[in-house]
Amino acid sequence: WKNSEGTWSSLAGLKPDDPIIEILKESPESAKFKVTYKIKASNGVLTISETITAERGKITIEDELIGTDIAGMRVTWPMLIFNGEKYTNIKIDKNGAILELEGKKIKFQIIEPENVYLSKSGIQYGHRNGIVEQLVAEFIGNKATYTISLDR
Repeated sequence: WKNSEGTWSSLAGLKPDDPIIEILKESPESAKFKVTYKIKASNGVLTISETITAERGKITIEDELIGTDIAGMRVTWPMLIFNGEKYTNIKIDKNGAILELEGKKIKFQIIEPENVYLSKSGIQYGHRNGIVEQLVAEFIGNKATYTISLDR
């Protein structure tokens, strides 16, 4: 997230209290849980919650920030762009991306907010499975819903 001065912060860069984990749904077809972090800041408490729903072939993530001085939000997705042998075919549109490699496809889609512009970060990282690059969506607001699914 970004504050009013334009500085970006991430949960990974902070030391939040232990998270609160709630199991919201459990069945053979799907599971849903929520992880909530509370971070003490100079201007109060920032609450970060992530609700994850796992279904066959699809994961839905709902991120929400509650607190003061939230000027924007960023969602990133690490795309496998090279598996050590072959490059991934990547198609990006205004709020989604499809990755295809060896006949298999995976889709990343921003559901909310609408009309979000996605872009590749341009920074590549070595990974045990090959090379990854972040797909980035930045927007004004404090809530995002997105999916990662098999594209058939």
